[in-house]
Amino acid sequence: MIFDNIKNASIYYNLSEQIKEGLLFLQNNDLKVIQEGKYVINDNIYVNIEQYYPKPIERCKLESHKKYIDIQYIIEGEEMFGFININEKDLTSIQPYDENKDIIFYNGNCNYLKAKQSDFIIFDTCDAHKPQIKTNKKKTLVKKAVVKIRK
Repeated sequence: MIFDNIKNASIYYNLSEQIKEGLLFLQNNDLKVIQEGKYVINDNIYVNIEQYYPKPIERCKLESHKKYIDIQYIIEGEEMFGFININEKDLTSIQPYDENKDIIFYNGNCNYLKAKQSDFIIFDTCDAHKPQIKTNKKKTLVKKAVVKIRK
């Protein structure tokens, strides 16, 4: 897992050409004006633009993916994220992997961080993550881009 601000994105270009391409999309587009929806960058990368109100922690689930790396980028607002490596002993799956949706859900304790406008987090396939957790702020709308990169 990598957590940083988009102004430092070039540090991570060397991870892979696809991660570089995903970060460049985030840097080079005015995401505040892009409507919600799915946008295809190429055969291996697409972006979901989402808007929602973050939820109480007990309504959020730990998840991971086998086929895609996520770059989750906060366009506006802020939210908390839980995170943990999927190989941790106290992490247990709560349902079988759904290959069509590329998702598996878990129970377990995790660490937390707060992401605000212009922050991004790269979750690799070994990183379980719990997005959309509300912070202590008043009910605030979050606009987020989730770049999905085929592994």
